[in-house]
Amino acid sequence: MTGEVYGLEMAAQWQVSNDWRLMATYSYTDVQLHLLPTSQSVFGEVEEGDTPHHQATLRSLLNLPHNTVLMSA
Repeated sequence: MTGEVYGLEMAAQWQVSNDWRLMATYSYTDVQLHLLPTSQSVFGEVEEGDTPHHQATLRSLLNLPHNTVLMSA
């Protein structure tokens, strides 16, 4: 089997206040797998379909007293 993976990732951060910030990320992934002519396996198609194309996250970070950070995703 041979293959290629293409993608991109972007991230942004916003300092809402001195103690609170938001972080957002987005990624796009395109997996292209190719079976060799002599291969009798179907796993390439299964693996290719199991990879999500779009993923996004949003994190909220809050600075607390005593050098403690509360993170929520």
